Amino acid sequence: MRSSMIIMLFITLPLLFCFAVVYTPDTKDYSIYNTQWNGLSKFYHYVNNEGVKVIVKHTKFSPSDVRLLNNNTCILIISPELEYTSIEIELLINFVKSGGTIIIMDDFGKGDCLLEKMNIPLRFGNAPLLDNVFYSKQPIFPIIVGIHFIGLENYTLLLDIPTYLVPLNQKSAWSVSLVAFSLENSFIDTNWNFKKDKNEKYDIFPVIAIAKLGNGRVIIFSDSSILINCVIDKYDNFTIFLKILKYYHIKTLIIDYAHYSKSTLEFIRSYILTFSALVRTFLSDSLISFTLSLLIMIIIVILMHTFIRGCKHERM
Repeated sequence: MRSSMIIMLFITLPLLFCFAVVYTPDTKDYSIYNTQWNGLSKFYHYVNNEGVKVIVKHTKFSPSDVRLLNNNTCILIISPELEYTSIEIELLINFVKSGGTIIIMDDFGKGDCLLEKMNIPLRFGNAPLLDNVFYSKQPIFPIIVGIHFIGLENYTLLLDIPTYLVPLNQKSAWSVSLVAFSLENSFIDTNWNFKKDKNEKYDIFPVIAIAKLGNGRVIIFSDSSILINCVIDKYDNFTIFLKILKYYHIKTLIIDYAHYSKSTLEFIRSYILTFSALVRTFLSDSLISFTLSLLIMIIIVILMHTFIRGCKHERM
């Protein structure tokens, strides 16, 4: 009886562990599986409802991805944590040159490294942008009125602890246009105390830019949180993003997840999901599926028989 119990535990405990890992709520920033305030589950649902194919890319870009990249494709990069390789940079630049669209949303991530490697003469600021008049709930949530491209002048955007954009005075093949600015009561919170100090001057600051190269473009937002669950429904946030997709006739949206660092739990979950996908493919063969099901039934019957015999033996 003990041996049968050990075997049953040996089978059930790993299954329970896998179940717990896979169905543990995802709380990672910008994850489409995260239904909490900092996730992108609403965004994923909304984009799918608009008929746009969404591809979540967990591996780094490589030459084999060229087949995915065309004029009707947009790559969405949100607050990357890991740097891009030289191969990836070359691929992204060629994608834009040929008419592709990249949208970069960042504030305090590795976005600067990406802009530098792509030789785009623009950088993200190193401090938050606040507004003491035009804001929602708190000055750290400034409101942007008017975006001066593709007919977005009458739309309003809510930012969530954004930074600002800094144009660089350097020669570049890119043509950069600043298309949206904060309002006149905004300031840069240089000491990160989330209030205005005497040395922090009111001014207007660029928050959205478009960099063009060849037939394509890179659209840069100085905020990584525009599309998260707690913000996406505010003002015209999702409408603005959707207008961009429609204007450039985007049919496929690639969300870059390859440049985020992963926790141990995420690594285990990805391996389990990959293994389960392989198992499903393997079981798609009807003969293999039938044979395996029969084998499992035989094992269960043998274990149950051994367990019942063990119980009867103990009673005697």
